[in-house]
Amino acid sequence: MDSLPTVTNNTTFEQIASLIGQDVPTNGGGPSINLLKINRDNEDDNGRSIPAGSFFVNLPEGTVYAKTIKFQLFMQRYQYMHYDAEANEMVSKSILAKNLYPQTEIPDTIGTMRCGSVPAAQRDSLSAEQALKQKDIKCFRMLYGKVTFNDAVDAEGKSVEVANLPVLWRARGSNFMPISKPLDALSAQKKPFIFFNLNASLNRQKNGGLVYYVSDLSIGDGPLDFTEDDQGLLKFFDENITSENKQIMADHDKALRMSGDVIDADSLDASIDSALNDDLPESLTA
Repeated sequence: MDSLPTVTNNTTFEQIASLIGQDVPTNGGGPSINLLKINRDNEDDNGRSIPAGSFFVNLPEGTVYAKTIKFQLFMQRYQYMHYDAEANEMVSKSILAKNLYPQTEIPDTIGTMRCGSVPAAQRDSLSAEQALKQKDIKCFRMLYGKVTFNDAVDAEGKSVEVANLPVLWRARGSNFMPISKPLDALSAQKKPFIFFNLNASLNRQKNGGLVYYVSDLSIGDGPLDFTEDDQGLLKFFDENITSENKQIMADHDKALRMSGDVIDADSLDASIDSALNDDLPESLTA
């Protein structure tokens, strides 16, 4: 058994918190990551005309839009989220996993795997209520990187500049797979995607009365210089992912202890098809 450490004024907060069981705040004081999204609307909440079919980010000075972007991907992860649209709340989310297949045991905050997502091939046996719940569980491709907007404008239509902005793009549904094409091409050449810009535009699609936009990506400039600032940004992304995963696993373990349930991993085996729960985007994300 480890001996009890001596606590003094020089003992760090993290060391004391670990000893006494105090929660350590995650990402406290650190910079936030801007979300890169896709706009499908023709006007904003204030009635101003905005460019539909454009990428956008919400900045302190206002929202900025662009039809095309350059995106330098630094890190890629996969995360399941269960969002209850009716209650307007997040029910659960999984750890940020490095891959989906064959890794199918992806713990979440409620003590289950993949937020309870059931592979499409196994949903015939679900009740109507259970099947409806599955529509609220989505798999996101979490893309951390830097974005540069081409010919960016604000909500007033004025030209603005957005260059090398750290962002997170939560790609899902019809935008889950398009980035695979350039990434697979780089992998085939044994070239790390982190050294290349990806050119991205949006194609308008329609399903009945619903209009949505699907990203089209191709390999752009490269190989790029990976600077000291880039190394720092890579470290920042990695620390954010590690911190979030640590908190999710703590919630996962707590949920298991409270419920007393034992998870049967064999019953949760699934194929990568379970990642594509829906082909159309929703208001939760781009």
